[in-house]
Amino acid sequence: MKSWLRTWRIESRLLWTNPVLLSIALGYGLWFAFILSRLGPPSSEDIYRAVYGFHEIWQTLSLGLAMWLGIWLMRRDVMRPSYEWLGALPVSRAGLIGAKYLAGLLYLSLFTILVAVVFAYFGRVRELPWDIVSRHLGFFAIQDEWSYMVTLALAMFLAVVIPGRLVYLIGFCAWVFGTFFLEKIVIGTKDWYFLKTFHLNQWFGNDYIVGYEAWGYPLISREIALSRVFVAVFALWLVVSAMVRLAHRWPSTRRKMGLAAAAVLFGVSGVAYVPYGLWWKDRYDTRGTIQQWTPQEQGATAVHTSFPVQSYSISVDRAVDDRLTVVANLTLRPQNLGPGQTVTFTLNRLFQIDRVTVDGQEVAVSRDVDHFSLPRAAFGQGPGPVTVRVRYSGKVYDWLTSPGERFAAFVRGNDVYLPYTQGWYPLPGKETLKIREPSYIQLGSPNDLELQPADFRVVLRGFEATVFANVAGHPGPGGEMVFSGGHLDGVSLFGGTIIQVEAAQGGTSVICSPSNSVEARRFAAELDLARSYVQPWLNPPTDRVLRVVYLPVPPLGAVGDLPLWPAVLSGDSFLTGETHYHNLDEYRLAEVVSAWLYGIPDVQHGFWSDPAGEGPGRDSVTRDIGRALVYVVLREGVGLPSGKSLAAVGGLNDVVRQPIDQALAAGQSEKVRQVLKGFYDRVFRGATAPNANLPAISVQQWQEAWRGTP
Repeated sequence: MKSWLRTWRIESRLLWTNPVLLSIALGYGLWFAFILSRLGPPSSEDIYRAVYGFHEIWQTLSLGLAMWLGIWLMRRDVMRPSYEWLGALPVSRAGLIGAKYLAGLLYLSLFTILVAVVFAYFGRVRELPWDIVSRHLGFFAIQDEWSYMVTLALAMFLAVVIPGRLVYLIGFCAWVFGTFFLEKIVIGTKDWYFLKTFHLNQWFGNDYIVGYEAWGYPLISREIALSRVFVAVFALWLVVSAMVRLAHRWPSTRRKMGLAAAAVLFGVSGVAYVPYGLWWKDRYDTRGTIQQWTPQEQGATAVHTSFPVQSYSISVDRAVDDRLTVVANLTLRPQNLGPGQTVTFTLNRLFQIDRVTVDGQEVAVSRDVDHFSLPRAAFGQGPGPVTVRVRYSGKVYDWLTSPGERFAAFVRGNDVYLPYTQGWYPLPGKETLKIREPSYIQLGSPNDLELQPADFRVVLRGFEATVFANVAGHPGPGGEMVFSGGHLDGVSLFGGTIIQVEAAQGGTSVICSPSNSVEARRFAAELDLARSYVQPWLNPPTDRVLRVVYLPVPPLGAVGDLPLWPAVLSGDSFLTGETHYHNLDEYRLAEVVSAWLYGIPDVQHGFWSDPAGEGPGRDSVTRDIGRALVYVVLREGVGLPSGKSLAAVGGLNDVVRQPIDQALAAGQSEKVRQVLKGFYDRVFRGATAPNANLPAISVQQWQEAWRGTP
């Protein structure tokens, strides 16, 4: 043992006294610190997302160093004919390779340590709780070490198997194939996600999921655990195989023992892959079933046969194995039902219907993928309301692929994502939840559904962690969580590594991941300023935006979609998707203010149209006046520079902007407010939808308003 330790110290001293290798590691850590220190607009301020993005690129490059290092450690002495005297050392071939491998792995661990130290520091600067920082550090460290472990083992194996300096070229090719080629060509184009575990960078392949903190790695914890077991055994097999190959190069009395050990480890690695492969088989089978059950082809349009529901009363019980048992009571009036022999509802195919009653009488159910139908006769023809009770159950883990891995909905441990657009409770009529395109599944969005507002009461039981929603909620007896609201388009549930940042003045709160808490707190403060400025003189509706939901989903689309989808109003919440390419900036602020004032978040493009559907007219300034009010709120109320305020609303017609700027420059803020309030009261106050059909406001009317205001 002493001889082996002395050998390990010699190998370690070679690495730790090399100024070039130490400089590379130090530069790696400093570059990481530089990236985290510059988080801010226009990119996301999510520190977790920044760490993930760093590892996607820079850790992949550091694996190139690991590949070179493993080859160099072997070729430096063991693989040179002039070093045959090493066989006389009181250290076995296995011990020599083991010492080299451990020395190399400990040097590469310096990269992991530097990343951990830098993240811990900036995590505290960004006000992350220590329990979350420590949990992330554990995940980061293991992912890094597993990447270096298998790459170093592969490099040493190649150095032993391939003679001459050609091994450096082969090693470079192996690094490229095991990272970029495998990612972009093999897995990316073929959807062969079962090969993810062979990627040298263990951070690869989960960008859409693990790349965001809200749900992240706990959502696929079993996949990660199975992959780690296989990678560890496979790396050990590579190291032992290198030892066996050297045993054939040098005289040895233990060749058969080495061959047997390598063969056993090869078999164990194959066995270790079986659970991982079966995990993926289940996923692919589920995806194939979904594709088979989704008959719509490219160019298909959504199907709607909706009818109004007065109210919902929904109770959800979660079991330990994540199975949901749901009882949904729908109150509706028979005279609102259309003609026909059946009444159709939409419910996600992942649920199995146990029993349906209409006013207490059990009725027959006909199921068709995402829809189920009840006999029209069961509802009668009376004027009074009837109650439809649907009891159903199932596990929700809706995995999709292309582009990339995504989840349409899930309940897995503390991670919850149940958008109403995926029919987790019965939707009235026949709605289209998924449309099959040639290469992927397209999901329905709020704009694709024709749902009429209803009253909701949702009670959750068995959920250990806090669950949020797009409506107001409060704790109930026995650990229940209760969400309720009136005149809602639907209820969506969110749970995971999610917090709620409260506004200082009790205004609009922000629901986001902890890594976004700093920008969320700043955003909530800006919303307070905007509300305090607007409320006294404009008095807009106060119940439109009570919270901002800032999570990595296009509004109520799949977790992991990359495109920046427009924000939407859902319930009394403003939903905007988090991506790497934007944050809670002045553009999001303008959208929230627009949602407050008009019930329309898209202030830049102007939704208003005349009865002909062509807008208020070419010479009308209606849209510009609507944007001008938001511009003034940002500039005067929040205190943003005029340039930022103007860009946030998408620009203004000079005829509209110049009188405002001149009046503000002259200190006539009250005059600006009076002019804008007059137009808001007469034209905009009743605008609640894109098809508000607002009247045209001419330039002359705009100018007369300024002349007539003292």
